[in-house]
Parts: sequence; C-alpha cells; structure tokens
Amino acid sequence: MKYLNILLMWAFVAMGLTACSDDDMYEAPGRPIEFTVGSTEMSFVRTGATRSLYVEATSTPSVSTTDTWIHLTTPTLNGESDRIYAISVTVDENSGYNDRTGSISVSQGSNNATVKVTQTAGEGLIIDITSKSLEAAGGTFTVNVQATADYTVEMPSWITRSESRSLDSYTEQFTAASNRSLDRSGEIVFTLSSDNTITAVIAVDQAGVEATSGTLAKDVIKQINAGWNLGNTLEACNSADLTGSETMWGNPTVSQAFINAVKEAGFNAIRLPAAWHCHMADMSTYTIDPAWLARVQEIVDYCINADMIVVLNTHWDAGWLELNCTSAQKEEVIAEEKAIWTQIANQFIDYGDNLLFAGANEVRSLRSGSEWWGQPNADEQATLEEYMQVFVDAVRATGGNNLTRNLVVQCWCCNGWYGLNGYNMPEDVEAGHLIFEYHFYDPMAMTHASDVASATTTWGYRAGYVSADDGYQEDFIDDYFARFKSEFVDAGYPVIIGEYGTNCWSLEDETIMASQAYYLEYINKVAKNNGIATFYWDNATGNIGNFGLFSRVSNKVNKQHLVDGIMLGAAEGTYPY
Repeated sequence: MKYLNILLMWAFVAMGLTACSDDDMYEAPGRPIEFTVGSTEMSFVRTGATRSLYVEATSTPSVSTTDTWIHLTTPTLNGESDRIYAISVTVDENSGYNDRTGSISVSQGSNNATVKVTQTAGEGLIIDITSKSLEAAGGTFTVNVQATADYTVEMPSWITRSESRSLDSYTEQFTAASNRSLDRSGEIVFTLSSDNTITAVIAVDQAGVEATSGTLAKDVIKQINAGWNLGNTLEACNSADLTGSETMWGNPTVSQAFINAVKEAGFNAIRLPAAWHCHMADMSTYTIDPAWLARVQEIVDYCINADMIVVLNTHWDAGWLELNCTSAQKEEVIAEEKAIWTQIANQFIDYGDNLLFAGANEVRSLRSGSEWWGQPNADEQATLEEYMQVFVDAVRATGGNNLTRNLVVQCWCCNGWYGLNGYNMPEDVEAGHLIFEYHFYDPMAMTHASDVASATTTWGYRAGYVSADDGYQEDFIDDYFARFKSEFVDAGYPVIIGEYGTNCWSLEDETIMASQAYYLEYINKVAKNNGIATFYWDNATGNIGNFGLFSRVSNKVNKQHLVDGIMLGAAEGTYPY
C-alpha cells in the first residue's frame, strides 16, 4: 500500500485531477489495478450530509445498503480515471435520540468489502405521557423517561416525586395529594440539564371536592335571635412577651355549663374573639400551638353542643394585624394571616354551617406612634381590603366545607361609617357567603364613660328619658341602620353588629335601668328589621360600670334588665330575608 499511495499521488499530479479529498483514490500509470475501498468507516453528524466514497476496481463495482437512512448513487468513474469509481453517500438527519450505525456493501467480481457508517444523535428527552387526570383523593402515577443526559423536574407543591433510574432510561413516580378544594391544574416540566431549551411537559389536572350545599349567609343570619361575645377571654394576650391564656384578664376557665347558661338566657349565637399570635409554637413559620388550637376547638364544641351559631375570629392579638394596616407592613402581615387562617380552616374543615369565621376585628394603623381611629387614607383602605381578600382566599383554598363557609369581613376600625364610605367587599368563588361587620357604641357618653358621674345614664327621647336630643337617639339609629340595609343587605351581603352594648350604670335606679334596657331593645329591633344580627359585647367584669351580663362564676345572669331589653327587641324585629 505504501507504493500504491505514492503512485496514486504522482498520478494525481500528472493528470491534474480535481474534487479530491482525504478519501480520494489516486492512480499511477502502469500500476496494476487492485480492488480497494478508500474508506472502511464513514462518520456523519446528526444533521446528515453527503460525502464521496471512492473504490478502485477493474470494472464498475456494485454498492448497496439495507439501512433506509443511507442513500447511494451508482458508481461512476471519477474524472479522467479508468479505475477510480466515485459513489455519493447521503445520510438523512438523525431525528432520534440515539447514535446509529449502518453499513455499505461494496463488491466487484469475487471481491467484497464493507464500509461502516456511524451517525451521532442530538440531545433528547422523551416522556411516555403528556397529560394526566386525577381524582380528588389524589394518587400515584408513573412516567417513563428517556434522556440523553441528566434532567431537572419542576412540579406544583401538591405533587411529590420519587425516582428510580437506570443508565439511560428513567422511571419517575409522582404522587398527588388529596384535593379538598376546587378543581386545580399544574404542569410537571422536565428540562434537560445539558440543553435547557429541551423540555417535556405533563399537564396535570385534579378534580376537587364538590362544594357543600352551604347554607347561604342570609339564611344563617336570619336564624340568629340574639348574639353574645365571650369577651376578654380567648383574646387575652400580653403584648410585652406575647403570652396569653383564657384566664389572663380575670375571667375563669370557660365551661360547658357557662355556655349552656348563655343559651338559656336567650342567646343562640356567640362570637368568640380569639388570639393566635400569642399562641405560636413556631413564630418563624407562624405555627399555632396545637394545644391552643385544641382548646379553642373545645370551646367551639361547647357552643355547638348548645345548638348555637358560632363566629370565630382573630381579635386584638397584640396588634400584629390590627395596628399594622399599611402597605409598608402588609408583606409580613399577609404571610402570617395566610398561615393562621389556613391552620384554623383546616382544624374546623368538617364543621357545618353553624360555624362562621371572621377575618379580623378593629383593623387600624399607627400614626406617629398613636392608634389612628379616623378616616383611612387611600393606602390604608387598599391594604385593609387586601387583608380581607387574603382571609377569604386562605379559607377557600382549604376546600371541603370551607368552600362555602360563611365568612365575615370588616371595615376600617369596624366603624360603620367607613364601611358606608366606598368599601369594596372581597371577591369570592362562591356567591352568597360573605357577611359585613361593623361595631356600634353610640352614644359613647353612655356606653363608654369612665364612671357614672361623667356618664349619660339615660337614653331615648321618644320614651322621655332625655331632656335634649344629643344626636344619637332613635332617629339616628333608624337612619344609620337603614343605610346598611341599602348598601349591603340589599346587595346580597347580610350584616352583623359584631359588638355593641353599654356599661351598666345602675342596678337600683329604675329610670336608668329602664332607659338602658330600652336602648338595647331599640338597637335589636331596628337591626333585625334591616337584616342585621347583633352580638352584645360582654367583658364579664364586676357589676356597675361594665358590659357584663353574666357571672361566670355562678353561671347566672347578673343584669337581667339588660338581657330583657335585648330579648324584647329581638322579638319585636323581623329580618327582611
């Protein structure tokens, strides 16, 4: 072969042959013709190409291949040569993801040769399914993967992945959690590590549970005869060290017997103001102490056992939400709000329509270090409404009975005027399950005076208990409460007065006692006539100069005249539903 190559090179120089390459065959005058194939191996890249194969033979050789991706032309003499034959070899693009090997057979007379043809493949990623539908209960499914390199997988948080791999093929197992919420969907995305433009996607959808029938909010509200607050108990919280207990503010441990006494007095609904920030097992994740959740649930059960409608809220709680209603603070507040309401909602997910959630209490802000109870600015109002939306969304996301649980939202400071002044109710996936809340303590000179000497002790000019109208008498209540019917009730949002009441100024003076009883009677009658349910604020401390209606030690009513006024008004009013 050494001499053949030298002769062929000289032949090329002498004859001036063109179109030569590393595979070209050369001839020298007078040299014997030998059957020779210029290349025994030909290599091609993924995209394919055409190259020449040269054969020296005494006559036209035969060429063939059984590989459909290799294409051959009929051998023809190369240029002026009488012994060198050229064959064009064309290889198709390799659209697969594996390198491939083929062969070309060359023969002439009794001479035979084989040329090996190899072609590389591109990077690739193949999965055997592109969509998956799951039931609400969740489940596990398998995906078979072929990849030319390692890959990454991204998926929704409700899907977990376990992997079993071999050298080139992979088996991925995915498990979807049960879905107690609405229908949901997501994507599992595989991305090849060596080329992140190569991806494969599985579209996953999962059915949700069917929404519970869900008694509409107005149909729950119209069941309320009169509501009452378990005040200064579950919301008791020390702001300095963020500790709390139900007895911290002087009230005894709540019992089933006491709740039964409240029911026997005529109240069939109860608002449970509760703290959560002061009962964290892990503040970094806003994880509520399980023991506290269990205790709150126990008290909720006392109320359910007494056949009462329950409103459970987040209340005061060292002010983490109530005093931080600006956009500058909302990121942290929203993170805690979502975490708290997700836990509360999951804890009570199986409870029925007699349990309502209320998102907040008297939300406000600090201005120059002081609590701002005045008109909110645009930023404060927008932040408040965002807090209310976060509350609704967090509860709904837990699914189950929470899909249609009736939810109570509040206006700025729970001052009704700010609710009437451009308040936007949250959006909800289920119509008819939102309730608006405000608080009512007018006239403050009677309800919140610091002592009897400075208090207005009588009320009601129509009943003759005042000598002059201070602007907060019966006609004021008539007009004010009617505004809520027009603004909210008539628009499909029933209303609650989450707090109202008055300090008791006498247990002996019949005029004062009758006047205060009449005040409570009138509130309840007009509220009910306008589609508003009431919840009396009871802080349960002492007798004179406080709101308490009961002795929580003896489980007996200790201000019967005030209870009588509430029940009379409740009996006189009629819900417009």
